[in-house]
Amino acid sequence: MHLHTENLTFIREEFKKCGLRMTPNRVTIFNLIKPLKTHPTVDEVYKLVKPVIPSVTYDTVNRTMQTFHDCGLIEKTETYGSTRRFDTQTHGHNHFHCTECGNIYDIESKGNEKEVEYLTAPPENFTITGMRIVYSGICSSCKHN
Repeated sequence: MHLHTENLTFIREEFKKCGLRMTPNRVTIFNLIKPLKTHPTVDEVYKLVKPVIPSVTYDTVNRTMQTFHDCGLIEKTETYGSTRRFDTQTHGHNHFHCTECGNIYDIESKGNEKEVEYLTAPPENFTITGMRIVYSGICSSCKHN
């Protein structure tokens, strides 16, 4: 796989912020998942990585995704099942979960989350540090089928 210089520079900077070594597996996995907007599971990432790194194990991909999450490079996405999904878009946004196909779609924030945050008071001595809104419904693809 060929990495463009700007991608390699970005990856190097992101890994350095986290104190991560730039191993070939990490660089390849990060390069493959960063452009995704599909909120992939570890299974999906493994299937994407395996043809590129034939010797990679499922466990390596799973641990790498968890490491990326722990460092803030990716986020875990809210789902209605037991399958963990990851979000490579770490800027503030919300999600739409299709109850028919299970896909998760990004919805850009309109900046009114602070208003919603104050509608619900946290328990005493709790501090809200973040919030995401997950809408449920039927996506346009499923609606037309």
